[in-house]
Amino acid sequence: MTTTKTLSRRALLRGAGVSLALPVLESLGCDERERMPVAPAPPVCPPMRVEYRPTATRRRLVFFHVPNGFVRGRWTPASEGAGFALSPTLAPLEPHRSELLVVSGLSNQVTYGTGAFHTRAMAGALTCVPVDKHHVRVGVSVDQVAAQALSGATRLPSLELSSAAEHEGAVSCDGDWGCVYGDHLSWAAPDRPVPRDSDPRRVFDRVFGAGGVAGEAFARRQRLRRSLLDNVLDDLQAMNARASAGDRRRLDAYTTSIRELERQLERMATAAPAGAARPGEGLGLAERLQAMIDLTTLALQSDATRVVSLMHGYALFAYDYSEFLPVPRGQGHHGLSHHAGDPVKIEAQHRIGVWEVEQLARLLGRLRAVEEPDGTLLDNTVVCFLSDLHAGNDHVSLDLPVVLAGRGGGALRPGRHLRFTAQEPLADLYVSLLATVGVTVDRFGATGSGALPGLLG
Repeated sequence: MTTTKTLSRRALLRGAGVSLALPVLESLGCDERERMPVAPAPPVCPPMRVEYRPTATRRRLVFFHVPNGFVRGRWTPASEGAGFALSPTLAPLEPHRSELLVVSGLSNQVTYGTGAFHTRAMAGALTCVPVDKHHVRVGVSVDQVAAQALSGATRLPSLELSSAAEHEGAVSCDGDWGCVYGDHLSWAAPDRPVPRDSDPRRVFDRVFGAGGVAGEAFARRQRLRRSLLDNVLDDLQAMNARASAGDRRRLDAYTTSIRELERQLERMATAAPAGAARPGEGLGLAERLQAMIDLTTLALQSDATRVVSLMHGYALFAYDYSEFLPVPRGQGHHGLSHHAGDPVKIEAQHRIGVWEVEQLARLLGRLRAVEEPDGTLLDNTVVCFLSDLHAGNDHVSLDLPVVLAGRGGGALRPGRHLRFTAQEPLADLYVSLLATVGVTVDRFGATGSGALPGLLG
């Protein structure tokens, strides 16, 4: 068991056997790259009022995030309305044109600031709250607002998935800003990022429990995980003795996260749909993302959860795509996105972007193939595909690339390109998306004040 004397944040994450994020602690030992200067904590956004009214149909919400933006000029459709033509980047979505709602002109200017552009944009992608360099503090992400409101309707409030293992392709820590902002998309509280899971086998077991693993093998795995969690809790109790008041609050939030995981492990397993198979070992990045797409479909189809966030890569994702795409070898995604006008890099980033959209098309095809009593799974789902920057080359969160798909049980009217010219807040989109699953909020993030006009109905 790891001792508190040598326990670092990364050791905690490994020791738990799952990706659990421990807040940076000001009074306890931590990795030097994760140490943040101490400064007065900024005020937090006032709490939003949340009301949930169950919908007549079973509705789902999926957020699919990709990093580093797209090539400027190749994402946005040239025409608006129902007769829009798909752009070069969006071309793989042609079979699903009638299910698409491309939204242009949204901004997330709260992510602006000096330095750490990708880290700021990543942390604000689903929260729409500015990050703080001195304290781990953002805001509750839109997927977690939905998950908390719908809690109890399903066995798992939400799933947080990642195609990339921790630091696969590059280190995502951004200088003095640490790692936590660039590593996480979902936030259950302003100082509590939600663990993301990049192991498809573990996700399958979590969704289907004993339905995916032989009974005794599953029981052994449950006992092992419970033992590891208990060990972490023992360490945290010892750490509390030398923690500051602020750190004790952070540790208490972390303990809450662990207890929630324990409750999830103890709940009844969900029956796997016919033909569902547990993913294999040793998957590469492309195969892992495809497995997560399939698991997302299975989890929604079985009603194990109704809220999923799928994070492809992370803030400074520098994976070398030359393994399976015709792009320059040895040049990662992040570097290619900073093309500075180099036509070779521009074409490489465009090819990566097209491949990412192809994965969205894969997800839509899977959802569309599942028949439900009142339509298809896609009919009862809204998928929000986005990046936190329009183009990585200029670090700008204006005119963000956003495409919605599905009908949300009739709440969304797809088949069109909706363009805003006044840089509408991205946060207003999230107010609208929450409404598709029966969740009403009076505001969202730092800038959201109401639903986007013309989006719903």
